[in-house]
Amino acid sequence: MVFFHIYRHQNLNQSQWFVKEFNGNSLPTMEQLQSLIDNGDVSFIEKLMYFEKIIPGTAAYWRSKKAELYSWINHPVEQGRGAPSVIITLSCAEDFWPDIKCLL
Repeated sequence: MVFFHIYRHQNLNQSQWFVKEFNGNSLPTMEQLQSLIDNGDVSFIEKLMYFEKIIPGTAAYWRSKKAELYSWINHPVEQGRGAPSVIITLSCAEDFWPDIKCLL
């Protein structure tokens, strides 16, 4: 419950920043937005999708994380060292698991 409250607070602050920085303190109305899209102007949607990457849990956030992972995998291949055999993500809990420390 607290986690969702934190996300809502972050999203509120970030959305205010989006409106001020990307749109100059004003959002288009639905009619204006529909008219822009009908005329082929999708710049507002592109800005919104770019902004959405910083909001954890959104589709754009996970797409950017997926792209980041692919770049970590592809970099050694591009350097001529081959693909990685294993990718391990760690957290601070590993310090409490002596068996894992021994295996690593």
